[in-house]
Amino acid sequence: MNSFDFSYHDSLPTDRVGPARMTRSPIAETKERPALVFVHGSMQGAWCYSHWLKAVHEAGIAAVAIDVRGHGGLPNEDLFTAGFNEYGDDVAAIAQTFDHPPVLLGHSMGGLMVGVAATRTPVSGLVLLTPSPPANLPGAEAVKPVDETRPVSAADEKTVREKFLPNHEGQDISAMLERQCPESSVATNDRYKLRVSVDVSKINCPAVSISAGRDWPLTHPPGQDAAVGAFYGAEHVHLPDAAHCLMIDVDWQPGLDVILEWYNRVFPA
Repeated sequence: MNSFDFSYHDSLPTDRVGPARMTRSPIAETKERPALVFVHGSMQGAWCYSHWLKAVHEAGIAAVAIDVRGHGGLPNEDLFTAGFNEYGDDVAAIAQTFDHPPVLLGHSMGGLMVGVAATRTPVSGLVLLTPSPPANLPGAEAVKPVDETRPVSAADEKTVREKFLPNHEGQDISAMLERQCPESSVATNDRYKLRVSVDVSKINCPAVSISAGRDWPLTHPPGQDAAVGAFYGAEHVHLPDAAHCLMIDVDWQPGLDVILEWYNRVFPA
């Protein structure tokens, strides 16, 4: 199973929505079966959801993946000033293109983006994948900040293997490294310095969170992801063998299985 085959994502047509972009779903949304909107994390893009998009479409579920401003090959001059306020706007604007409120799915920093977006536009559900904590999460831990005068360079191979893809030991990860992009230092410090709160009183929808047993403990200490899920009133599932980047892990199926089981139960056909 080649976790770095992004050809399905690359085959899909795209639409620009303001400074962001989304793939186009070959499946139509309905009120009863809302679309899934996949939101990437730091330094990544819509491409990271290629396998999951294909599987979800084959299951007959409408789904798109998005690139927030400055990601996935979009102009990265936006990264000098973009923070979670802007990223939240990007996600909310795409959510508003659907006829029915979609389900927002966010990975890592994308998990915080979808929380912000869900306070700005109606959503049918939230899926939080190894999510970054909001500032108002009790016990949330800050992380050493980065230099905010320039974007953060894309992670090198050693860092990626250690933090994001520990299950790929001995495997070639160059195809993933080539797709990475720089990240906004403003957004990075929004997360590291706990500058972004989420008013959960504005969010009223079913949710599920997923934590990974092989996540990087500096940014995802044990129990934090479960606490983020509880903050949103979400169900929680722990995958002990999963790495941080669930969707491009050596075995990317377990995370997807959790999502599909939850979606089919909450939004039955």
